[in-house]
Amino acid sequence: MLELARRAGEAGYSPAAGGPLVTRLGLSLLGMLVLGVGCLGDRGPPGPSGDAGPPGPGGDGGLSCGQPGGLSVTVAVSSPVNGSFFVTGDRPVVTITFTNACGQTVPTSSLGSKDDVFVVGPRSPLQTLR
Repeated sequence: MLELARRAGEAGYSPAAGGPLVTRLGLSLLGMLVLGVGCLGDRGPPGPSGDAGPPGPGGDGGLSCGQPGGLSVTVAVSSPVNGSFFVTGDRPVVTITFTNACGQTVPTSSLGSKDDVFVVGPRSPLQTLR
């Protein structure tokens, strides 16, 4: 192998110096062929399964139904009368529902704060968007 490298150096071949493209491609293909030959053959039967790992750390179990926090919020808007869009005079109904970790509805009075809801939309000139 060293003899081949010495001869290549004497012949003026140097990949770093931009040797002939065909030679570089040939060596690249030869390298891929050598690597690919190692991938051929029977893979053999699978080995036995290993031992189970240690158990993971215990969780906190999540929030119980009586604990504060962990609220989910659902916002729903009523359907327009014409089935497609709201028109002047329609009064859409927006329903906001709070539920706890157990899926029980939580009244806003139990949240301990005053709730304000703001709905914003086009004001002037009144436009119907389609």
